[in-house]
Amino acid sequence: MLHIASIHQVEMIRDGGSFSASFVDDAGSECTLRFPIARRVRGNAEVERQGHAEPFVARVKRFADDKTVGHCLEDVRPVSWDEALSLLEEIGPLIPDTDVWSLRWYQEMIGVARRSGWPVSC
Repeated sequence: MLHIASIHQVEMIRDGGSFSASFVDDAGSECTLRFPIARRVRGNAEVERQGHAEPFVARVKRFADDKTVGHCLEDVRPVSWDEALSLLEEIGPLIPDTDVWSLRWYQEMIGVARRSGWPVSC
């Protein structure tokens, strides 16, 4: 299991509800804990939100060249909801009190992990 040395941020991704907690592990690698949004297509193009798919941890690889700056995920490893909750419990105390957005999304991630990805209404 990973051990977290510091965090970057906790956020909701602009894809409609996935969550990400970015951190540096004790080996100095930038990593992310992700809760991807689960979607179901109905009809030709209608999309209905269905909670969150299985969580995963991945190493973040940043890149930059003359035209592009970005990142990709490597060494993607699925984790259980219990493992995700354990990682979140390490992350929580490292979030500065002044980082209100990370604190907000952290609480949301805790709720999702406790519900094993199910939406609030279930």
